[in-house]
Amino acid sequence: TPFASRHLADLFSTPAMRQVFSERATLQAMLDVEAALARVQGSLGLIPVEAAGAIAAAAHADRLDLDQLAAGTLKI
Repeated sequence: TPFASRHLADLFSTPAMRQVFSERATLQAMLDVEAALARVQGSLGLIPVEAAGAIAAAAHADRLDLDQLAAGTLKI
C-alpha cells in the first residue's frame, strides 16, 4: 500500500499517524480490548478474577513475535 511505501508514505500520511496505525499498535489495541473484557468478566464472576488478571498481564503486543504470528495466520 502507499502507506507502507518508503517513497510514497509521506504523501498520504505522517510518521506519527503511521505509528498510530502500525501493526504492533493495532495488535495492542486488540489486546487492550481482550484485557478489558477479561476484567469485566472477572468483576461479574463469569471468569475467575485471577484469570482476568493473568489475561490482562499477558496482553502486551511487545511480547509477540510478529513474523511468527504472520506465518501462522497465513496457514489458515
